[in-house]
This record gives sequence, structure tokens and C-alpha cells, in this order.
Amino acid sequence: MRHSSDSQVAHVYLDGHATMPLAPEAAAVMVPLWAEEVGNAHSQHGRGQAAAARVETARRQIAQLIGAEPSELIFTSGATEANNLALFGIAEAARRQGLSRRKIVASAVEHKSVLAVLDELAADGFEVALAPVTRDGLVDLAALAALVDDETLLVSVMGANNEVGVMQPLAAVAAIARPRGALVHSDLAQLAGKVRVDVAALDLDYASLSAHKMYGPRAWARSMSRALPKCDRGRGCSGAGRRGACVRALSRHRSSRASEWPRSSPT
Repeated sequence: MRHSSDSQVAHVYLDGHATMPLAPEAAAVMVPLWAEEVGNAHSQHGRGQAAAARVETARRQIAQLIGAEPSELIFTSGATEANNLALFGIAEAARRQGLSRRKIVASAVEHKSVLAVLDELAADGFEVALAPVTRDGLVDLAALAALVDDETLLVSVMGANNEVGVMQPLAAVAAIARPRGALVHSDLAQLAGKVRVDVAALDLDYASLSAHKMYGPRAWARSMSRALPKCDRGRGCSGAGRRGACVRALSRHRSSRASEWPRSSPT
């Protein structure tokens, strides 16, 4: 809480779905890395090797946070990039492998960084189908099941909605996708770090996370993949009002202290 110097009106920040303040614990770890302990994780000298060790420590801690293997994580510049990497990567890998599946099913309330990618993929020849939600904001599982068929390549449903906070039944979504042989992706930016998440138990193939939604630094995120396609697309990120190289996995100093904050179990 802070007070305006002009009106003495108290201001309380409540827009946590947009971004969260940096946790003091995370800042305490990161500030020295920006100043006194600078090092490039790809350098072979001592400072570089120390930086590389910190990256791998963070990778292990984040993997533990979501029930993944460290080798399954890729650091990106944000959740928009992570969503782009997953969706464009899956589509391109299917195309390169000659798969006939060209259908992608998502909920109608996905973040714009997902919906914008789906618009591009639709223009690129993929069939995109959006499942409606109920009056409670939950994806309509019956409608979803009717849309998912043997031509479905991917089902993408967010973990929690960024506008109203509704948590989606991801395990039930995966149970619909699996019998049809479809992959499952979830944008977990609003869920991870707030409730307990286990990507293995939820049966997710791909997941996107964002540091600044869980008291971490802005512009840093993670993408989880259990079978990341080898994709080197040159197209940019969609859905954030900007474009940039979206397929570069950026390995920099990532603080995972924010991921150690106490979390409640999902209800």
C-alpha cells in the first residue's frame, strides 16, 4: 500500500493477474548477479561456470515446483514466447513429420497470446475449433469432447483464466484428448506458484509459465515440454502487440526464489 503525495489517498495494488511485485527474496538473489557477480553462463571461465551452475539450480527448483524433469524446461523471455514456442513448434513439427493431423482445439477464453497464434495457424491451413465455456467460466467438457476427434493434433486449455481466475479441469481435458491421440498444452501462467501443480499428474505434454505472475522478475518465463519438437521457425511472437524472435530459448540468470513461496493446494 502507498499514499499519494497529492491527495493522501491510499492505493492498494490488486491487479495480480497482470503482474506481481518482485518478491524481496527473489530480489536479494538477483541483484548481486546483476552487479558484483556478473557472468555469462556460456563462458568457460570461473564466473561463467558459476552462472551456469545457478541456471541449473534454478531449472531444478522450477521443475520441482511443477512436477517436471529439469531437462524438460526451456527458459524464454515471457509466457507469450512460451505459448508461441509450444503452439508453432507443435504445428511445424507435425508438418515436417508428414502427419495428417491438422486440427487444434482450444477453449474460447484462452489468453490472446494463444488465440493470436491459432489465428495464424488457421490462415496457414490448420483447422481451429474453440470450445465454449459454461456460465461459471469452465470449459464445457461435453462440447470439448465433441470437437476433439482423430484428426486433432493438439488440445490447449489454460490452467486458470487471467480475467476471472477460474481454474480449468485440466486432468479431465487430458482424459478427453488422450483416447484420440492428441497432445495437450496448458498456459499455466496464472496457476503455477499459486496452487500446487503437477504436470505429470495432469498428463500435460506442454506447459507455459511466467515468472512475474508468481513474484518473480518480469520478462522471464519457462516452457515445459515432454517431447519438444526440434523447431527453428523464424516467425515472431503473436498476441502481445509486438513481434520478436519467439523460438530462441534464452538461458540467462533466472531467479527461482519466488517459486519457493508457500502455495495452497487446489480445491
